Amino acid sequence: MAKPRLCDVCHEHPATVHYTEIVNNKLTKFNLCENCAREKGLGVASHFSVAEILKGLTEATPEEAPEAQLTCDFCGLSFGRFKKVGRLGCPHCYETFYEQLEPILSDVHKNTEHVGKSPSAGAMIDTTTKRLGELNRELKHAVENEEYERAAQLRDEIKQLEHPQGPAGNET
Repeated sequence: MAKPRLCDVCHEHPATVHYTEIVNNKLTKFNLCENCAREKGLGVASHFSVAEILKGLTEATPEEAPEAQLTCDFCGLSFGRFKKVGRLGCPHCYETFYEQLEPILSDVHKNTEHVGKSPSAGAMIDTTTKRLGELNRELKHAVENEEYERAAQLRDEIKQLEHPQGPAGNET
């Protein structure tokens, strides 16, 4: 049996959080234990068991119930078969079995609409820094293409972002 991967930070505990970060188009992967992940502000959620997730499926109605006979028109999967295998047959199954899946998904995800993930406040990229990077790339491109008016506009916008109240020491 393979030895569990240890945390990249403390090198003591098993890595249970796998975090990927992209900064300046450079991809870095981290394998962290829960404690180190929390210290980095990654907001680690508590664990849940697969049994809890599938609880709604196993406690569902008997095979003879009308909903067990409900079938996806696209792939032909019946809800009864889905309960046995625990896997949907196609994307259309979500629509076909919506009424049966909604309470299960709500229990598992605490929401029935996918809203994506966003980094915690400590890990968020500063939008001003990101914008400055974009503007500097545009400025370089404008100078290379001898678009001096555009370059001047970009230079002024960069200065405004770097010094929102105006450059220090330039009082008139």
